[in-house]
Amino acid sequence: MLNVSDPNLKHDAGSDLDPSPQLVPVVWSLAALVALLSGAAVGALGLGFIAKKIGAPVPDFATVGGVLLGTVAGAAVLYFGLMRSCGWGLRELGFVRPAHSLWHLLWWTPVTMLCGGVGAMLIGTAAGLAPQDGSADRDGFHLGVAAGLLMILCGAVVIPAIEEIVFRRMLFDGLRTKLSTPLAAILVTVAFALVHAQPAVMLYIAFLGTSLVLARLWFQSLWGSFLVHAANNALLSAMILASL
Repeated sequence: MLNVSDPNLKHDAGSDLDPSPQLVPVVWSLAALVALLSGAAVGALGLGFIAKKIGAPVPDFATVGGVLLGTVAGAAVLYFGLMRSCGWGLRELGFVRPAHSLWHLLWWTPVTMLCGGVGAMLIGTAAGLAPQDGSADRDGFHLGVAAGLLMILCGAVVIPAIEEIVFRRMLFDGLRTKLSTPLAAILVTVAFALVHAQPAVMLYIAFLGTSLVLARLWFQSLWGSFLVHAANNALLSAMILASL
């Protein structure tokens, strides 16, 4: 049960969601992000090494290991840190009734992906950036339909939920208690893009992150940004699996 007298859950007028994140919840969310990234790295390297030793398809095993271990690690830290330790539930995490109908996402989502794709392509071409083509010698995903569906579930549901809680709820609302909303939005969008290491990918993520912050503000709920993020990742996950 949420204890509203806890100083870590104190509401601040700088946020449209209650409570405004304080130090302890923000630290837990950052720990979850670190767990997600480090778990992905360890999982990819570990299963990739095992696959090489047994003669299995290394890219497939590395991808599965990275996604699964990263997802489990990030979700576990978020659950035990925010939900068990701080007593946060869905409402405190930002999943409240949206201020506007979610039917708007039927146009918001494709516009986001179209603008992100075109914008990233134009800027990337002008800057001489292009994603590396590493799929020329691959002929499909070899670990079966069940593994593929599990990958899409993690990539399109769990990981977007973790990232939305960390970036658009904890960091964004936390920064808004100290900074103006536009400046907080810029900082969170930049941080969100930087987490995705490849420069060509970061361009698209910057456009996506901008749309997600706008969705978070307009809907006044994490449902809007989460559903846009989930739809984007579902499509990209399916495309990546098809290219392996």
